[in-house]
Amino acid sequence: MVNFYKNKMNLFNLSRIISLVSFFCIVISFYLLIFEKKSATIDELVLVVLVSISYLIPVLIFNFVCFREITFWIRKIRDK
Repeated sequence: MVNFYKNKMNLFNLSRIISLVSFFCIVISFYLLIFEKKSATIDELVLVVLVSISYLIPVLIFNFVCFREITFWIRKIRDK
């Protein structure tokens, strides 16, 4: 039972890391598009949105496979 709980905590931590990296990539993408690029076109905005969605898909798949939840942020596992 303790080993199962430890494995769940490792998956939980991995899920949080994947989520944070994905959100960080999205924030950087929009920052570069809006503040660093002199003039952004609609095509570039659509491209950034599509790439952002592709950043989020692995998070959703991982959380569904490991925790049976379709969410971007898993709630913390409590001691039982």
